Amino acid sequence: MVTAQPLPLNPATSIDMDMRPRRAASVAAIDARLSVWGQAAREGLSLRAQAMSRGGALWGSQVGRAAESVRSTPVDASEALLGSNVRAMALLCANLMSSAIRPACRILWVDPDRLEEKLLEGVAPNVEAAKNEIRRRQALYRRRARLWKADPERLNQLRDEVESLTVPRGGQLIVEGVRQHLERVGIILA
Repeated sequence: MVTAQPLPLNPATSIDMDMRPRRAASVAAIDARLSVWGQAAREGLSLRAQAMSRGGALWGSQVGRAAESVRSTPVDASEALLGSNVRAMALLCANLMSSAIRPACRILWVDPDRLEEKLLEGVAPNVEAAKNEIRRRQALYRRRARLWKADPERLNQLRDEVESLTVPRGGQLIVEGVRQHLERVGIILA
């Protein structure tokens, strides 16, 4: 049997990992971080739009043709897709519902697959606008990094700001959140 023994640390040379100073930020490192964030955010947008459409289709198949008379509320579609607020996603879905429900109906019932497809078609321009917003943010941060390459303090602050950028998430939680919000808040039916 083999046992692992901890190695004795030399107190003169051991440095706590949390206490080590960070390397200074560089333009190349910020650029690389922005590239990774941008790619992940664009992929996340597509997943988020699919999840929103799936949640709307579940709700639409439950309420049927009554979903046609959903009250729409103005919402910034790009921010709804990029943000983490499920309520904004549900409001965006409600805005798209009235135009998507009629082509998805079969006499008395709603085809959830067709409704999901129509919702995805309706949200496609908004997804493109959100992707353009991501590209705009990348260009803004890259421009700042090049401008501030001689100022290490500002560059470090910019690195921290870039590291705090979030990636939009999609998945079953978004599907359920949109469906439940459409039910709970009632996006009032006439």
